[in-house]
Amino acid sequence: LPGVPRGVSRVVQVGADAALQGLLDAEADRYAPGPANPRSPAAAALTTARPVLLAELDADRLRSIAADDAHRRLLEAVAPQAILAVPLVARDRVL
Repeated sequence: LPGVPRGVSRVVQVGADAALQGLLDAEADRYAPGPANPRSPAAAALTTARPVLLAELDADRLRSIAADDAHRRLLEAVAPQAILAVPLVARDRVL
């Protein structure tokens, strides 16, 4: 559509610890979902057009989804309990 930006954008990411929210927000662009990190839950959700729920996150799982070592350290600092990535789908098309 004319005038509508194309590509993937993160709608929201929320941490339970307000002190870490600033860190999440500061790194949001660096680790945005998309081709830069094909192992991310967001990439899987976009590729399959289905929600991805990671209900249990241990050190091995965080390592497997991190884009790089700095991203892994960020994930470890935030210590997510779960990750839910949901694609926006309309008429069988991922938007």
